[in-house]
Amino acid sequence: MLALLDRVSPVPIPRPEGGYEGLVLSLLARQVLRLNDLLGGLGGFAGLVVRRFGAAQPNPLTLEEVDLSEMSPGLRPVPKPREDRELRIALALGSLAAGGAERQVSIAAPGLAQRPGTKVSLLTMNPLKGDYAFYLGDVKGRGVQLCSVRAPTRRFRQLVPRELRGTPLGFDIAAFIQEFDKVSPEVVHAWLDDPNIAAGFAACLAGIPRVVLSGRNVNPTHFGFFKPYMKSAYQWLLAQPSVTLINNSHAGARDYAEWLEIEVNQIPVVHNGFDWASISSKHQRDESQPPNSARSTVIAGVMRLAPEKRPLHWLEIASRVIRDHDRFSFVLVGEGPLRSTCEKFIDEHGLGDHIQLLGARKDVYQILEQSDLFMLTSVVEGLPNVLVEAQFLGVPVATTPAGGATETFIDGVSGITLDMFNAQSAARQILAVLEDERWMRTAGSAGREWVVEHFSAECMVAKTLEIYDLLPPSAENVGARSHNDS
Repeated sequence: MLALLDRVSPVPIPRPEGGYEGLVLSLLARQVLRLNDLLGGLGGFAGLVVRRFGAAQPNPLTLEEVDLSEMSPGLRPVPKPREDRELRIALALGSLAAGGAERQVSIAAPGLAQRPGTKVSLLTMNPLKGDYAFYLGDVKGRGVQLCSVRAPTRRFRQLVPRELRGTPLGFDIAAFIQEFDKVSPEVVHAWLDDPNIAAGFAACLAGIPRVVLSGRNVNPTHFGFFKPYMKSAYQWLLAQPSVTLINNSHAGARDYAEWLEIEVNQIPVVHNGFDWASISSKHQRDESQPPNSARSTVIAGVMRLAPEKRPLHWLEIASRVIRDHDRFSFVLVGEGPLRSTCEKFIDEHGLGDHIQLLGARKDVYQILEQSDLFMLTSVVEGLPNVLVEAQFLGVPVATTPAGGATETFIDGVSGITLDMFNAQSAARQILAVLEDERWMRTAGSAGREWVVEHFSAECMVAKTLEIYDLLPPSAENVGARSHNDS
């Protein structure tokens, strides 16, 4: 049908940017919004259509020329009268899919909700179904109000500056304003870059008194989801007195600060937290069997088989270790776009008897517990959960110095830092610790003590409340407070 547009037109039609296909899909998205207004809300369906097919966002969009104070008179959401003393907190993110940030939200939300006098709402941009609901069971029934944001009505779309109307970003901003109008939060805490920007703008436009944006890695220019407007969006948000940007690692904070041209002490650090009792119960009751290996020493890896995790570098190190000592075996847990490439590497090097690709597994804790050493070879990281979890299970770790990876262990005591690029050098490091029986024994117990003390869920929740300005600052966070606290 699209091809007929040129044929039936009596005069040439200027081809719109993005092609006729983009124009038709954009019109489809607009019609979905009109139907949403007519029927009083289509739920998550309209959001999926607009984000997938909506008008392309201006490229590049710098936001300097967008008048964010332009709001229709009389339509500004007003906080509802408070009949109680509950503190209302809204956590905003994309979903509860299988991911590090989502895992932390599934821990933080119930932890915050357990605090006396708090009411926590968890708002997701995608419906909590299928792959988007991986961690739903960890949150549901634990005092957290769950809500997938619905397509915004015309009233709330008009609150968005006209330059952003009709764009997926403008849609998400309006959708969050609509939800904030319902739950009346005093604190909005967003996680990951896209939700940070959409929920951050929405919270500022809605007049929310405290807004926290949580970076979970290095800055977004390192990733494929980066959008040209992100830098200017963050800079505008951080100029607002209500907004604080935090990160889960010092390395991530430094990277964001350099990118955004701000002082690093303007980005407080809140390390990830873990529910140790939950981890213990899960790996004890898991009925799956760990991988069988005829060899005495097992080196494990858990990662998405994607370029930033460098699974091929992991395999290259493994192959060099095996070349010198064939009594060692390696197991790698995870799926991803490089799965077939990894399988080809193993076949071509004749390593099938020594290296197992286990795919996605639910018995990860049991696999880790049966391993002697854990190895991670990422080139980009935030604060890797699996490095903390391995140490809790008594397994020493070896990792490249990517992002906040080295913040998760005591170098030389509970783990080692591998050469970032030289596989032969990294293999020698691996062999050195594996052959040091005394170090291997002490490293396991030292790692467990370290992570239990520094990465508990209670510690993470307490530091998060400090950022909300609801608890006195701890000694560790003094001097690392928000720019608007100075």
